[in-house]
Amino acid sequence: MAYAMILSACAATVSPLPSPVLAAEQSPTRTDRYIQWLGTSSWILSSGDDLVVVDPFFTRPSFVRVTASLMLPFVPSNFAYDPERIRAVLPELPKDTKFVLLTHAHYDHLLDVPYYINQNSGRSITYVGSLTARNILLGFKPSALDFVIAEQKPSMIKGRVRVTALPSDHAPHFFGHTFMAGDVVSPMTSIPSRVGQYLEGQTLVFLIDFLDDQERVVWRIFINGAANSAAGAEALRNHQSLLNEHRINVAILCVPGWDKVDDYPDTLLRLLRPEHIVLSHYDDFGSPYTPGEDPNDGMRFLPFANYDRFLERLKLLDTSNNYGYSIYQPKTGQCIFFPDSYSKASCPQ
Repeated sequence: MAYAMILSACAATVSPLPSPVLAAEQSPTRTDRYIQWLGTSSWILSSGDDLVVVDPFFTRPSFVRVTASLMLPFVPSNFAYDPERIRAVLPELPKDTKFVLLTHAHYDHLLDVPYYINQNSGRSITYVGSLTARNILLGFKPSALDFVIAEQKPSMIKGRVRVTALPSDHAPHFFGHTFMAGDVVSPMTSIPSRVGQYLEGQTLVFLIDFLDDQERVVWRIFINGAANSAAGAEALRNHQSLLNEHRINVAILCVPGWDKVDDYPDTLLRLLRPEHIVLSHYDDFGSPYTPGEDPNDGMRFLPFANYDRFLERLKLLDTSNNYGYSIYQPKTGQCIFFPDSYSKASCPQ
């Protein structure tokens, strides 16, 4: 069971606990800028009429079920998304969704995406991820799929949001080994039925830029879905001119795996120098989603995440390097509003 527990990775005000759908659908004003964590690596990023969803995943199968699917390949398996669990959290993508970003293709990032593709057929929503992610999704035979392969087209604009995908890597899970590594090089011909078919593919980090009418960046978010090595930050280092275009206002950082690679998050922080850091992917996603779980009060943490030590590491790096960032530890389901939001209202409950 421990084998599966470690498969995954990775001046603002915090609102009272919202309803996930209402937070996106009934933003108090069109000038609001907020992010909302829905557990694991699932995020809603919103600025006015432009909204981005990252790694929507709410099925959250038990680690016992994951282990059985992975370790017993000759036993019949139906490792599939659970529509009831999905509908209990985010039954459909919000109306202003421009992009769905997929940081890699492990099950805790990709499993529920076919549900949203089918549920939102006919809407102008662009999915961005690796070639592997696309090839897995094609196994579901979607009637239509607006998918951008990040390895072929790293940057794109839709509405007033620009997304830039850069290659990274995935921290090892155990003893230097990353489970379910590898690529799916051709489109699947049938729906995947085992967890081991959700191979990692190319792990990506994203810069999400919200733009003004002249396509100038006014708010920038960085997100990774897995802790990465110093080598995994090389693409960021090679795009220094892009980083210099605008400060990273918010860096959403995966916690699990931080102690399995050297120099994380040190290398990222030297490159990004973010204004705010928001922690991600630390809840126990082998249990059903529960809104309001508090990392400072009884949250079920992902085993081996070493959350408290990562928080200490961030504080030490801030002090020793005089970065001056703020650190946010969201509850599941909470919104964080940011200073350029002109409404004092919180996410509707």
